[in-house]
Amino acid sequence: MKSKGIEIFADAALFMAGLTLALLGACSALSRDPVTFLNRGKTYYQERDMDRAIAEFSKALKLDPNLAKAYYHRGRVYSNNVYGNISHSDLDRAVKEDMDRAIADYSKAIKLKSNYAEAYYHRGRAYADNGDFGHAIADYSKAHKRMPYEEYEPYDAEAYYYRGNVYLEKRDYDQAIVDYSKAIKLKSNTEAYYSRGYAYADNGDFDRAIADFSQTLKLDPNNAEACFKLGFAYALKEDYDYAIADLSTALHIDPHHANAKELVELVQRLREQ
Repeated sequence: MKSKGIEIFADAALFMAGLTLALLGACSALSRDPVTFLNRGKTYYQERDMDRAIAEFSKALKLDPNLAKAYYHRGRVYSNNVYGNISHSDLDRAVKEDMDRAIADYSKAIKLKSNYAEAYYHRGRAYADNGDFGHAIADYSKAHKRMPYEEYEPYDAEAYYYRGNVYLEKRDYDQAIVDYSKAIKLKSNTEAYYSRGYAYADNGDFDRAIADFSQTLKLDPNNAEACFKLGFAYALKEDYDYAIADLSTALHIDPHHANAKELVELVQRLREQ
């Protein structure tokens, strides 16, 4: 007869063997689950380990070529990976290659999920970075149409802001101002006020430019560039005392601001005439 101890040992051995098989089965199932690789890739992305993130997203897509989220997230990696571990001479080529890869992945995500607002938004940014402003505007517009819910408002504000930047680059100041105003209405921020001020100034509306640069400085008092632009706007209005005061403040914040130094000297000469 077997002793009690041997029976307990045998039962424990059987239990461990069963547990091992169960764990191996679970690991095998996980290794065939694309979502496991998707989530692992997202973790690597958050840890800024871009090479591993790309590898995990690619594994997810090998298992499920129709996983739109994997294309989207791999596109995000390519969008943010343009300056990683490359020499200066290779920078332009690497930027172009990674942006092309990002656009391709966002496009595949959109093909699989036509209402993918975030993919339209980030593809628009990639197009803008590539200088393709027509496609950028079209994608930002599509992102807006697919972001109707309250939880998307911060994303929507950024989309308006970046589309405004594209219009500003094209010197379509009126449309840029419209988009910056929408961005500000959704989410007040220094960048949108500053950029709208820039658009107003270039459009000859110096009073509104002054108001926006002043608001920028309320939100960010140490913004030397906003202070410089405020002084510049006052100089264009021939309000030289205010111009000199703001340009001097810009130099106090950033003593190496060459444009502020040159402009304050010019404005001082103009005031003395």
